[in-house]
Amino acid sequence: MDIPEFFSQMALDLHTQDSTEKTVELVTRYAKSAIGCDDAGLLLVHARSRVETAAATSQRVRTSHELQLTHDEGPCLDALEGGGIYVSDDISRLG
Repeated sequence: MDIPEFFSQMALDLHTQDSTEKTVELVTRYAKSAIGCDDAGLLLVHARSRVETAAATSQRVRTSHELQLTHDEGPCLDALEGGGIYVSDDISRLG
């Protein structure tokens, strides 16, 4: 699928979702496909002290988010603070 077709299909699919939850879940699936990664997640910021995982393509993403929130550090929180794009190439080697 070429880029214009990909984004056209994504826009149509997102428009037909009947809830916010389904929309953010679909956004993560499209992000995963667009980047070509194994997993993707979306954090929802209510306030700096209240951040939650709105959608994730796997439990390992949810766990990663929980660990970052528990330890108050990590690429997702860095992106929230400073903007930009952060990609973790191989989280199996972290530890």
